[in-house]
Amino acid sequence: MQAIVDATILTNKVGEKRYLKKRTKIRENSFVNAQQITYVMDFNRRKNQYAKLMGKLTLRATPLRQIYVTALYLFCKCLNVLNIIVQLYLLNRFLGMQYHLWGFGVLNDLIHGREWSVSGNFPRVTFCDVTIREIGNTNRKTVQCVLMINMFNEKIFLALWFWLMALGILTTFYNIKPAEKEIDDFLQNSAGKDAITVLHLVSDNAGELVAADLFAALWRIFQERKKGMQQIRD
Repeated sequence: MQAIVDATILTNKVGEKRYLKKRTKIRENSFVNAQQITYVMDFNRRKNQYAKLMGKLTLRATPLRQIYVTALYLFCKCLNVLNIIVQLYLLNRFLGMQYHLWGFGVLNDLIHGREWSVSGNFPRVTFCDVTIREIGNTNRKTVQCVLMINMFNEKIFLALWFWLMALGILTTFYNIKPAEKEIDDFLQNSAGKDAITVLHLVSDNAGELVAADLFAALWRIFQERKKGMQQIRD
């Protein structure tokens, strides 16, 4: 029994050491990434200052270079919205030419109980040309066919249409929230606008804990530089 207790205690200690070691490694990686972000922002800032002093402002040296990641993010967002609009247009074009908004039109027909024979949406019954081979002869006949698959197609494409509509609305109106006033000076003047975008993207894709570690590393670098500037002034 004592051996089991000792083994349990040892396992817990090993687990704690592994967790602390892993946590330390994550913080070290966050600090390295923060240094890289700070270096890039400082490089762009110095480049702009040099261009202003030399009086040779070009497109590459404009303040747009400081918001490259943000501009690229907005550009990709616009491409996503355009892609959704094109897909909705194609669905309306091929599935419901009588409706400007195909999904709402079909949903309205379903709510009011309009059958496919009236609305024309995904017909269940049609006529098919069938070739029948008989002895010494081949006959081509037209028979009535039941298209049961269209019952499923109607629901699938209706769900797809509303999914694209919801995706387009969320993509259009979802914006990255601005920074709080307490850290606005740090993010705007020290890290830059791209750092704000990177932090939000890291938070959305890797989690808030990773973004918090990265922000803490950036803040540590900012405080160290601030202390260094104060010592130089003193």
